[in-house]
Amino acid sequence: MNFFTTIVLFDLFDFNELDSLALVDIEFMIYCCISASYKIFSISAEISAQDISEFAEKQFSTDVRITVVKLLEYKYIINFA
Repeated sequence: MNFFTTIVLFDLFDFNELDSLALVDIEFMIYCCISASYKIFSISAEISAQDISEFAEKQFSTDVRITVVKLLEYKYIINFA
């Protein structure tokens, strides 16, 4: 995922326009991206909401809203770790 895709997805899922996403927003964003990918590639497997939730909780603090800057920093760390 490139810089602009991250910005667009963030803006798309910032429903309340607070310039930050709650953990549930991150989970929904991940779910939607996986679901769209499955449809594009005709994959009929079930998406585990529990796995997505566990992943998001592991990667992000549950009590802090994630700003676009934090999401980009996280993306940078993951890409170059």
